[in-house]
Amino acid sequence: MDRKPGGFEHLIKIHEPLFGSDITANRIWFDSLKLWVELSDERVLGVPLTWFPRLMKGSDEERNNYQLSKRGIHWDSLDEDISVEGLLAGQGDFNR
Repeated sequence: MDRKPGGFEHLIKIHEPLFGSDITANRIWFDSLKLWVELSDERVLGVPLTWFPRLMKGSDEERNNYQLSKRGIHWDSLDEDISVEGLLAGQGDFNR
């Protein structure tokens, strides 16, 4: 059996597509507690609004005024950008 040094390098490659640039946000919506994101690979992510204080404090009108791009979601009026890669990694905006 041919093993690579450390023995775990091959496992990392299995998970790389999860963060691939081919995955985009198709649509988003909100409920009272979460931001929901439907991805181009048919997954749906629900993340707590508490992860994104600017979205949590924004009005419905501000939240619904967004642009989708290949990289993620942008709210100009709220000065908020959320990347698909960050959502998949479980990263919120904990600095604001």
